Amino acid sequence: MKAEIFHLLTETNLVATLAIAFLICIRPLFRRYFGAQSAYKLWAILPVSLIAALLPARRSVDPASGGRDDLEVVANAFAGKFHHDEFGASIGSGENLRLAEGAAANDVHGATVETVGNQVGFSVVNPDMIFLVWGMGVIVSLCVLVWRQSAYIKSLGTATPEILHGVAIWRSERIDVGPAVSGIIRPRIIIPFDFENWFAEREQKLVLAHEKAHLAAGDIYTNLYIAFMQCFFWFNPLIYIAARNIRNDQELACDATVIDQFPNLRRQYAETLLASQTVGRSIPVGCMWPSASKRTLRNRIANLPDGRFSIRKRKLGIAAALVLGVASGAAAWASQPPVRIDRLGLLSFEVEAIRIENLAANLIFIAEDRDDVEVSFDENSKLPRPAISDENNGLLIDGGLALKNKSCSDFYDENGRILVLNERPVRSEELPKIIIRAPRDVDIAIQGIVRSQITGASGARVESNSCEETSIRQAGGALAVYLLNDGDVDIDLVDAPLDAHLYGFGNMNIAGGRSARLELNGAGIMNVGEFSGAVKARLNGTGNINIVGIGSDADLGLTNSGNINVETIEGNIIARSRGEGSMMINSLRGQNAEYQLGGAGDIVTRQANVEKLVAVSSHSGELYFEGTAKTVEASFISSDANIYVAHAGQIRTNKMDSSNGKVIISN
Repeated sequence: MKAEIFHLLTETNLVATLAIAFLICIRPLFRRYFGAQSAYKLWAILPVSLIAALLPARRSVDPASGGRDDLEVVANAFAGKFHHDEFGASIGSGENLRLAEGAAANDVHGATVETVGNQVGFSVVNPDMIFLVWGMGVIVSLCVLVWRQSAYIKSLGTATPEILHGVAIWRSERIDVGPAVSGIIRPRIIIPFDFENWFAEREQKLVLAHEKAHLAAGDIYTNLYIAFMQCFFWFNPLIYIAARNIRNDQELACDATVIDQFPNLRRQYAETLLASQTVGRSIPVGCMWPSASKRTLRNRIANLPDGRFSIRKRKLGIAAALVLGVASGAAAWASQPPVRIDRLGLLSFEVEAIRIENLAANLIFIAEDRDDVEVSFDENSKLPRPAISDENNGLLIDGGLALKNKSCSDFYDENGRILVLNERPVRSEELPKIIIRAPRDVDIAIQGIVRSQITGASGARVESNSCEETSIRQAGGALAVYLLNDGDVDIDLVDAPLDAHLYGFGNMNIAGGRSARLELNGAGIMNVGEFSGAVKARLNGTGNINIVGIGSDADLGLTNSGNINVETIEGNIIARSRGEGSMMINSLRGQNAEYQLGGAGDIVTRQANVEKLVAVSSHSGELYFEGTAKTVEASFISSDANIYVAHAGQIRTNKMDSSNGKVIISN
C-alpha cells in the first residue's frame, strides 16, 4: 500500500507541476485578451488534470493475442498503472517475469523498475522512507493550517449580524479585522467595527460588492482546495507559487466583477483600494479585501478593467478556458501507460475469497496490506489462458483443463511429467506462472496441478486440492489450512493460532509456531515441529501425526488406525484413543495426565513425573506409563486390559461390568 501511494503521489505531483507551469505562462495572455475573469477560470485546469490522472487508463490489447479482449479488467482507484512486486519489477509477461527473477538474484531491494513497451528505467529509491517523510510533512502542514485558521477565527472576537446597504454582514468587535469573507460551512462577510470610519458610503457599497462577488464565485472553497494542495504537496515550491497567483487572479476577477456592476465608478474604486491599508497576513481559508503588499495593491489597480472586454470577448475566453481544460485533462489521462489486457488480469475491490480450479500452473500468492486483488499471468505458455470472473464477492480463476474429480495419478507419466490436454509432457517448473496479490485475509482455494507459494496470509483459509506442493510462509495471523489431495503442504513458523486439516494422501509439514489445532482424516502424514502453546490433535484417518514439542497443554484424540507420536509435552495431557492406532509420548512434564482407552490401540508415555494420573479403560488397548504418578485413579469398564505404571503412590481403582483389568506397578 505504501508503494502504491508513493507511485500515486509521484504521478499526481508531476501532473500538478506541468499544469502549474503551463498556467503561469498562459494566464497573462488570457488576462490581456479575455479579461481577469477568464484568466481566473483557467486555474480549473489544475484539479481537472489531477482527476484525469487518477482515472482508469486506456486499455490496449496485445497484437500477439489476435486482438482478443477476453480478459476483463475491473478498474480500481489505482488502475492503469503497472503494479510492482517485492523487488519493484513490473509483473506480467514472461519477459517481465525473468526481469523480476533477475532483480531477486541481485537483491535489488528498494529499486523501482518501470516497464513501458521495451524500455526499462531504474531509479533507486526507498518508498517506505519517502512515504514516512511525506506523511510527516503532511501532518505538520495540516497542523499549521488548522492553527493559523483557528488563530484568525479567534482574532475576530465576538461578531454580530446586521444588514448594511442591503447586504447581510457580521460586524467584528475588532477594528483590525476585514473586510473579508470567512467560514467554510456558512461563508459570511466580516467587517471591522469601525468600517464606516474607513470608507465613505459609496466606497462601502463597492467593498461589499467585492465581497459578495467572492461569495457568489465560491472562492472560499477554491482557497480551501489550495490550502489542502499546499499540505499534500508541501515539498513542491510551484504549489506555493500557484497559490499566490490563484489568490491574485481571484482578487482581480472580483475587482472586474464590481467594475462590471459599476462601470462609471472605476476611478472611485481605485481610490477605495488606495484608501485601504495593506496587511502582512492573509486568511488561510478565506478572502480578504486588503492587499497583502503594496505590489499586490498596485497590480490590482493597474488591472482594473477599462471597458474594452465585451461580453462576447469574455464568453470567448471562458470557451477557450473550457477547451484548454478538456485538452489538459485528456493529456494527463493519455500520459498514463496503457493497461495491456494480455498482461494484467483482474483488479477488484471487496474480494473475500479466491477460487482456483482446473488449472496447471506455478502460483505465487502474495498477501499484503492492500484492498484490491491483482492477477498477472505468464503469456509464454502453450496452455489456455485462464478465465477470470467475479462470483459472490469472490474471484474465480478457471484454467479450463477439466481436472475435477480425477486422481492425481491420471496427470503424470512414468517419468513424473505432467500430462494435460494431450500436450507434450511438461515438468512442474515448466508450468506457466500466475502471480496473485491480495489482502492478507482473503481466503484461497486451489484445485488442479498447481505448485503454490503463499506468503504473508493472515486470518485466512487456505484450501489445497492440488496434486503439487503448496508452500506457506510468513503467516502473520490466525491461519486455517486444508489439504484435500495427494499434494504436500509445507507451513513455516506461524506466530498465531494454526488450524490444520489433512484429508488426502499427501503430507503436511509444519515447522511450528504458537498454538495449533491439528486434524488428520486421510492417509497422509503430519510432521509437526515445536509449538510454544497448547496443541489439540485429532487423528481420524490411517496416517500418522508426529509432533516434536508442545510447550503447554496437549489434547490428543485417535479414532482410527493411524499413530500419534509426540516427543515432548511441557504441560498437562488429555489423550483419548478409540481406534487401533497407538499413541507414543516420549517425555511428559505436566502436573496431570488423563487417558481414555476406548479402542484396541495402546498409549505409551515415557519419562513422566505427574501429580495425578487418571486412566479409563473400556477396550483392549493398554496404557504404559513409564514414569512416576503420586496419585493414580483407574477405572475399568467392561475391560480386561491392564494399566502399567512404573512408580505410583496412592492408587484408587474402580471396576464395572465384571472387568478384570488391573493396575500393575513395576516398582
